[in-house]
Amino acid sequence: VFGQPSDELKALIGSSAFQGSGGIAVRPIYEQKLDDRAQFLTRQVDVIILAGEPYCEREFRKAVTDRVKSGASLIVIGDACTRVRDDNTVLGWGIGVGLLNTIMPVEIGGLTPRREPIRTYFATGQIRIINPDHPIFGSGQKDFAFAGDVVDVTPTSNSEVLAQVDTGPGQRNLYAIVEAKSFPSGKVIYFAFDPAAAQAPNLFKNVLLYLTSRRG
Repeated sequence: VFGQPSDELKALIGSSAFQGSGGIAVRPIYEQKLDDRAQFLTRQVDVIILAGEPYCEREFRKAVTDRVKSGASLIVIGDACTRVRDDNTVLGWGIGVGLLNTIMPVEIGGLTPRREPIRTYFATGQIRIINPDHPIFGSGQKDFAFAGDVVDVTPTSNSEVLAQVDTGPGQRNLYAIVEAKSFPSGKVIYFAFDPAAAQAPNLFKNVLLYLTSRRG
């Protein structure tokens, strides 16, 4: 885990019920500055989690991209790694050499040459599962109630939308969970919301089990 995940996510992945399930072991690296963290990615790691820190240096982005292209899986939450500290004019995952956007299933901050601001909405409604047969939803997972912040993103052509935030009739739905179609690289799953705050307690654990080809 790189960045500053929410207190809820820290508590979830650090709980005795979570650690060790299906062979999962989670190592937190909670520094805010990630410019010297690339060294950790040279070690054996199955899943990289980026959460809570929008500023990631170019070297770190390239290290993440290279690890995913060589087989590691990736979870990105919200606006993690969408900015660099030395240039406030750039925005999104397409920054620097070895661009993260080559492996990401979504785009952020607009689709025009003039970058639009990253928009986050407080949404209430429910998480509507688009692909109920996907392994991350487990057996019999139904749509569930939701209230929280959601980052506005656009899926790429090389992605599969797994769930949306349904805010009611006549309202705009927001993309909630999107997976990259990245074979033969490692799997990549994007969350537009904090998965630890979801009213589906096994969702994030199922994601890690799926990304590492394990079972709980």
